[in-house]
Amino acid sequence: HTSRWDYDYTGGDPKGAPLSKLADKRVAIIGTGATSVQCIPHLARSAKALYVFQRTPSSVDQRDNAPIDPKWFEEIATPGWQQRWLENFTDNQAGGGATEDLVQDGWTDLSRRIRERIATLPPEARSVANMLAAYEDADYEKMEEIRSRVDSIVGDHETAAQLKAWYRQLCKRPCFHDAYLDAFNAPGVELLDTDGKGVERITEHGIVVQGVEYPVDCIIYASGFEVGTEWTRRAGFDPVGRGGLRLSDYWAEGMRS
Repeated sequence: HTSRWDYDYTGGDPKGAPLSKLADKRVAIIGTGATSVQCIPHLARSAKALYVFQRTPSSVDQRDNAPIDPKWFEEIATPGWQQRWLENFTDNQAGGGATEDLVQDGWTDLSRRIRERIATLPPEARSVANMLAAYEDADYEKMEEIRSRVDSIVGDHETAAQLKAWYRQLCKRPCFHDAYLDAFNAPGVELLDTDGKGVERITEHGIVVQGVEYPVDCIIYASGFEVGTEWTRRAGFDPVGRGGLRLSDYWAEGMRS
């Protein structure tokens, strides 16, 4: 499982060294969500063969990370800058009254597009229905850009078609990566789209999808992480501290040390 990575089996290390022990391995990874998007480029470079089992494609926009300019950082890193940026991100994302975008990432880009599209409506036309329609138009425009990005990167037409996400951007967690789509151009990488059905079964020797068995040496489960539920459900216990105080009660209004 991706949350319990076994470097003794794969080689490499958390700093990004090549997964050298996979050079003679046929590797399967189940899942193409935010977790898998981060793993697949490394696996594609290292494994003899990589089978990517996909139920639903993720929307993968550019991440476009770059080194921080020290002079620029000195200008913005005045006392309290982290809080200002946090509040600015929230204002941009949650429909606040932000007049500037300090963060300028993929999340705030979508919010900016939505606000700008709604702002084009005359005041008398700003009904709930019209604003939702403007929201949908902005979202569709962005998703078309993301789908076009797939075509511009992935060489095989059929693979590119299967990697395109046909839903609203926030229907699933948006992903941002500059090497994920390129991984499907590697000669040993094969996308096995299950048409929304998922893996049929796992056998002694491999994975079956749509009646076809794919022999593999290793299966990586990229099933992600559970969030948004009671932490005691995820942990399986609720520690009791001094005075009989349960941790769930201590954390009732948020985690604290």
